[in-house]
Amino acid sequence: MGFMAYRRRRSSRNADLRAERLVEDGRRMLAEGRAADAEALFAEAVQIWTALWGPGAPDPLAARTVRARALRRLGRTAEAEAELRAVIAVTSATAALLPLDGSARLLLAGILLSSQRAREALEGLDALVARSAHGPQDLTGSAALTMRAAALSVLGRHAEAAEQSGEAAAGIADEYGAGHARALRARASRAHDLAQLGRYDEAEAECRALIGAAAGLDPGAASELDRSARGALVFSLVGLGRALEAEAEARAAIRSATTVASAARSYPVTLQLGLARALNAQGRHEEALDTARSAEAAYVGTADARPQFVAAISLAVATAQLALGRPDEARHAADRALAGCRATLGPYHHRTLEAGTLHGMVLAAEGSTAAAREQLAPNAAAWREHFGADHPGTRTAEASLAALG
Repeated sequence: MGFMAYRRRRSSRNADLRAERLVEDGRRMLAEGRAADAEALFAEAVQIWTALWGPGAPDPLAARTVRARALRRLGRTAEAEAELRAVIAVTSATAALLPLDGSARLLLAGILLSSQRAREALEGLDALVARSAHGPQDLTGSAALTMRAAALSVLGRHAEAAEQSGEAAAGIADEYGAGHARALRARASRAHDLAQLGRYDEAEAECRALIGAAAGLDPGAASELDRSARGALVFSLVGLGRALEAEAEARAAIRSATTVASAARSYPVTLQLGLARALNAQGRHEEALDTARSAEAAYVGTADARPQFVAAISLAVATAQLALGRPDEARHAADRALAGCRATLGPYHHRTLEAGTLHGMVLAAEGSTAAAREQLAPNAAAWREHFGADHPGTRTAEASLAALG
């Protein structure tokens, strides 16, 4: 080997090692919450590896994928999506790159879901699930199943979502043990859908089992699982007519949430909404309204606010205002709730239908009988078709429609 060739080879090796260190440091920074610093390191690694091996080589593609993760953390979702789609355009055509393709598709699906584009997310996940070599036993396959269940749930296909989450949880448990964090998260997703479906006894039992199982996880995962399970538990207890117990669970969980520094902003808000639901169920509507208004003040307009939770806050406000005999005030909140649910959730999602029922009830209270009937007739039919005749939502919608005469 000539001296110049040796220098070029050594230079390439040094550059390759530098890029590896950049990615390693970037991953550490991302875990520490330093997304901006991490993104800069990932971008530099992409440049180095692209110059060394070309844009279609595994290393630069992997670095672009983790850079997209950092971009998402920074709120630069359009850039993250563009980066991932560019990666997928290469990886999907090469068998050796399919594991990287799976990682990119999962991250892209998460971005699409958070951007209220569940149908797009579902399309990509369908392809990923179909080609998974080992089904739910493979962690990529199980993650795709779990995320697919989340997309189905957003679209209001709760029964399919519960079945899909159960399949994912069972597959992971068979391969990695029932206490694996991903298996438990899949079970928590299933519990939420069971609650939406009105299968409150099953949901309660699952939630209590998950709260117990959370103790076996690392602190961050345990806190996340506990929060999720308690949210579904509060909803289920209200559905079972045990609103006072639901209130106690919600208040205890909210107190716990404020002591956990890593708790997501959406977590206390969802529990405050559960508390408002429990208070409304007890007829304590002024307290429910105060709780919902507190959530509104703390959450709406923040960088962390998610549109589906904003709509849920409006729903809680409208529910309390209508019960307090203030239909004019309730109308404004009900309009926001229904519009927000329709924009962010599927037309047959539990919350969308709940908002539609409430909207019709507000119209009726205002004396707009024809408009109320126009709203409630298809709403009641949708409840019956998608949730069954015995679901509480169906009974409420049908009773409200019958009351119009």
